[in-house]
Amino acid sequence: MLVAHDVELQPQFQGRSAAAHHASGAVSLTAEAIGSPIADARRDVDTEADLAVAIGLGVGQATGALVDHETGRLGRYELITATDWRNADGEQLAITASGRRMILPAEALGVELRHAQNGQRLHAVQAGGRVLSAWL
Repeated sequence: MLVAHDVELQPQFQGRSAAAHHASGAVSLTAEAIGSPIADARRDVDTEADLAVAIGLGVGQATGALVDHETGRLGRYELITATDWRNADGEQLAITASGRRMILPAEALGVELRHAQNGQRLHAVQAGGRVLSAWL
């Protein structure tokens, strides 16, 4: 969050925006600086390293759905196609454009999907051969 008081606001976007904000005279609002804890505005994310720290602090539900909780890192985006195939454990499978099969667990489907239909193309974030999150 960037706010200004009695000066012109100079927002920066993409890349190293936090560094640009600091270079323009902005200061970080810490709990010590404002005298109370900051519940939601805890971290500016410009780089993968910043994101790793943010994940460690805790992220919201939408971002959390993109994180592989085994590694603590973001999954990889892919287009997938849902299939009627099931693995030995009865879990639905999807296939990538390159023909790789991966598990498509029901809990990975976005709120607009109750289940994925055979042949349905989905946007997905995956890690370790498993879909972490999928949406239309």
